[in-house]
Amino acid sequence: MAILIAGYEFMTRPVAVEPSQPVAVEPAATEPKPIPRNIARLALPAVGQALARRVGQSEQSYKSIEPDTVQYSLLGFSCSVSLDVTHVRGDLVRLELDAPCQMGVPVTVHHEGVSFTAVTSDIGRVSMKMPVFNRQAVFSVEMPDGSTISTEVFVQQASEYDHVAVMWSG
Repeated sequence: MAILIAGYEFMTRPVAVEPSQPVAVEPAATEPKPIPRNIARLALPAVGQALARRVGQSEQSYKSIEPDTVQYSLLGFSCSVSLDVTHVRGDLVRLELDAPCQMGVPVTVHHEGVSFTAVTSDIGRVSMKMPVFNRQAVFSVEMPDGSTISTEVFVQQASEYDHVAVMWSG
């Protein structure tokens, strides 16, 4: 018999299982030893002391690979902004902006002379599908502080579609 799970096929075969017999469990012959009251003052074994010493030494020489200026969101994500555009189908792409420290703020998306405003989510994310107007599609997103992040994607089918864009203010 074959079972399909998440796209993977698994072959199964029957297995003979013998019924188990109950086993009698006898209570322990000795009572457990009580925890000593001075457990906090007990000396670590030599191995534990050596390990503590080595951990302390390694922490002293540790150097972060990230500069000290890296900031993190309340959820612990790096505040760096990323923009990814991937081809979905036809002339559609998925634009994904991640700005973990820019939660609930307006950002302006620019593509081939068209611009519109989107608002980041509670985790600083914008995700949308949109058409491309050129085979070599360039997207840029302007953040509230004026900084801009850009990326591009090649969409072969874009030339097969005619597009009209309507923009208004207000």
